[in-house]
Amino acid sequence: MVQSKFESGLINSNGKWIVPYGKYRNIRQYGNGFAIAERYNQTDDEKGWTRLDAVVDHLGNQKFIMPAKKFFLQSSRGGFYDGLAIADFVYTIEDSFTHKSLEIFYQSVVNINGEVLFSDTSIAEITPFAYNRAFARNRSTKKWKLINPFGHQKGDSTFEEIMFDNYRGNIDELFYDGYAYVKLAKGWYKINTNGVLLDSPIAFLDDFEHHMVRSGDFIFVDEDISDQNSEYYNAYGFWNAKKNVMVPPTYHDINTNVIGDNLIYANKNGHIYYLSQTGDVIWKQKKSRSKKNYLDIDFMNRGYYYASSAYKSELAGYGGWGQSDNQSKKIDEREIQIPCNLQLRIDQNKKAKWEGYKGMKVYVTNSSKDTIYFNAQDSRLYLKLQAKNKKGEWQDIEYLPSSWCGNSYHMVYLASGECWEFNAPIYHGEVKTKLRAQLYYKKTIDQEKEDLIYSNEIDGSINPGQFWNKRTYYPGGIMDPYND
Repeated sequence: MVQSKFESGLINSNGKWIVPYGKYRNIRQYGNGFAIAERYNQTDDEKGWTRLDAVVDHLGNQKFIMPAKKFFLQSSRGGFYDGLAIADFVYTIEDSFTHKSLEIFYQSVVNINGEVLFSDTSIAEITPFAYNRAFARNRSTKKWKLINPFGHQKGDSTFEEIMFDNYRGNIDELFYDGYAYVKLAKGWYKINTNGVLLDSPIAFLDDFEHHMVRSGDFIFVDEDISDQNSEYYNAYGFWNAKKNVMVPPTYHDINTNVIGDNLIYANKNGHIYYLSQTGDVIWKQKKSRSKKNYLDIDFMNRGYYYASSAYKSELAGYGGWGQSDNQSKKIDEREIQIPCNLQLRIDQNKKAKWEGYKGMKVYVTNSSKDTIYFNAQDSRLYLKLQAKNKKGEWQDIEYLPSSWCGNSYHMVYLASGECWEFNAPIYHGEVKTKLRAQLYYKKTIDQEKEDLIYSNEIDGSINPGQFWNKRTYYPGGIMDPYND
């Protein structure tokens, strides 16, 4: 019977080993320069193996081994921030009715050397640290207090709620620009890192207190309108804290990231809006979505040019792990426009479909005498469409995502006299412009810096958001290694 052996290692961006194989079984994703690495040691007892978790820095140096029977780090809190991490501890009490032992969890703080900075069994929950401050929730009263890294309270107040979601919130927003939002009996207040109330209560926030998301100086709110509107369930708006301007929840979708030229994306009744930071409409989609079956979007499209290589015995092993049915084909000599070269060409005249929309053909043709190589992600080429912006500069309207799985990255090749054929969407939007394709390639396997090739230019139209609006991507499952 063959026994599997799992090992993890680390390399830097230059391909040099930081942590070689054989030291750790698994290394979790890094956060703020630190990661948790799992190691298994063989023992003399019947258990055979014991697991040890160590904290390692970005150079692979082991900072400390976690005492498994004492505490474990809270991964849901994002690891180390300000050199501090939240840890779960446990103590045992006897139930007065059943006389059975009960385990009670509480949280505390450890530094990058594994030192516990304080112990307070009344604290049920602690947020990550920012500006050397965090909020701690009392198990009995359910109220929050502001603390420093040693558990000492800053300020005299305790708070009913804080504007932060421990599990989904952006940690950088907790004390963005040195202040936070908290709720007292009289309403929501803005406080500094010493717990001082900076303003009067922000009265209108009480109406939305369970539907608020902070993004820098902005607080985005939503309102349930499902009983008034059969098509849309929520209406969205925002408050600009710096300018003290409220935009009522009247939009049916809104992006909580302030993007582009400090613009805010919104949607109302299927029409796209770009708003200023005070809610003024900077641009509005004049027409409803195209009915001509063209792809009419307002965001950057993810790369979709998948390809596989014809088998060559001398290059076996360079085909990669991601599978694609789009194999290279022999060149039709009539299609060669530039003999003895690599060609990238867009053809709008040939009929094509792209995910149900009208499309066009994109060809990569190798009419040279040599094999040409391409870095790839799960068989996806580094090929994308670009468009000219209002300044006449070429800018990406498609992007290649990043994968956390090393097996996603490999190489495909295009033999002499062969080509790939792709279907690409014909975009439709309100901005008429020029489009082209861009592709990275290598003349040899060992070539470090890739070469670039561009296609012919074509006439087209897009929407402004295609230059900068990269939508949030949610992995489709545990085996989906992409997160952007």
